[in-house]
Amino acid sequence: MALLQADDGRTFECDKNIMVGRGLLEGISFDEPDGLDLEVSSLHASVTWNPKVRRWELRDLGSHNGTFVDGDRVVPGQRAPLLEGSRVVFGRLGLDVIDAAPPPAHAICRLTGDVRVGRNGALLLPDEGAPEVVILRTDHGWQLGPPALLADGDDAAAEAVEGLVEVTAGQRTWQVRVPSHTRQTVRSQRSLRDFTLVVEVREGGDRISLMLEHEEGCIALPGRAHHEVLWMLARRRLTDIEAGKPRAQQGWVTQEEVIRDMRSGAADPVSHLNVLVFRARQQLEPHAPADYKSLVERSSARTGVLRIGSERLRIDDFGAWG
Repeated sequence: MALLQADDGRTFECDKNIMVGRGLLEGISFDEPDGLDLEVSSLHASVTWNPKVRRWELRDLGSHNGTFVDGDRVVPGQRAPLLEGSRVVFGRLGLDVIDAAPPPAHAICRLTGDVRVGRNGALLLPDEGAPEVVILRTDHGWQLGPPALLADGDDAAAEAVEGLVEVTAGQRTWQVRVPSHTRQTVRSQRSLRDFTLVVEVREGGDRISLMLEHEEGCIALPGRAHHEVLWMLARRRLTDIEAGKPRAQQGWVTQEEVIRDMRSGAADPVSHLNVLVFRARQQLEPHAPADYKSLVERSSARTGVLRIGSERLRIDDFGAWG
């Protein structure tokens, strides 16, 4: 789902096509009694997901004070793309797009009414701590299968799913709805080798973020839990590079070592690690669509062995006070 964060810290979610305005019962509603919220029209704009080009788009609905995306005014009735990192202003109320993931799959338990919402293209049932069923968004559409599907996105037991389906997990029946899927036609041409992966470590590892440096500048990716895994894998590969090991031998580590270093408290730590690896790849996909899955490589010779897939690495450790 898309996430927009206002300058005052408020965060708004877009998990479907929504309206933006004041006094709305549904959608993004700016209802502070004073300040810049008053510059937002009662029905100011709409935010919709365009499946043909796989992106969120914003349309001004004839607002009084205007809508701006990255400094450009949006002509009423026309659509402007909302990308991760975009700056949006309604009147003078500013927000940043901190995530631009597609609408998520979601599930509702028919017995209890419990809701599960997928993140970064993965929905896990009955929960993320001990998944029994996984629904993944892939280049070929949504697939349903066992937790092993997370490891590499290809499992003989997987089946294609569309629309609304019923799934049994955790001894309960879930109604699962997946959004429509259309392959992206307008894509970046960069690949993983075009970037230097920079892992920024602050407060002794409590805050870890990822930067993608390239010849034209730098892309800052929002902090996520999977960045800890990338930090561990980057450390191992850089150590092997400095030791002069051949490329084919650099950086390999068992999943048991990663789980031990993470001190994972998940009921199924292997599946939890696979979730983090999947989401790390998905976060890179908009920037390196050709080979984003190679961000984390798995050994073809040894089961449960993986490494970070790039030699262009740097770790910037800012210490406890960074």
